[in-house]
Amino acid sequence: RVRNETFSSLAALNRRIAALLEALNNRPMKKYGGERRNELFERIEKAHLKPLRFPPLCGHPTMRDSARGVSNGIKKQEEKTTTAQASVHA
Repeated sequence: RVRNETFSSLAALNRRIAALLEALNNRPMKKYGGERRNELFERIEKAHLKPLRFPPLCGHPTMRDSARGVSNGIKKQEEKTTTAQASVHA
């Protein structure tokens, strides 16, 4: 369907995909007695969902410290490389 269409922007393509996805999810499925995907989700899976334990990883203090440590390690490695190159050229 989308393969033969032309879109003037990424937003237009995203709107078209969203409409097709909505139609797909609302279509009755033969293997499940004509139920729709959202009906199956409500009936079977929703009750098993659990709340997230932490805020998103990027906001978690441990992840921030870990990322900072990685960037500091890269800076230290760059400093060593620069110092080594300077001593070779001297």
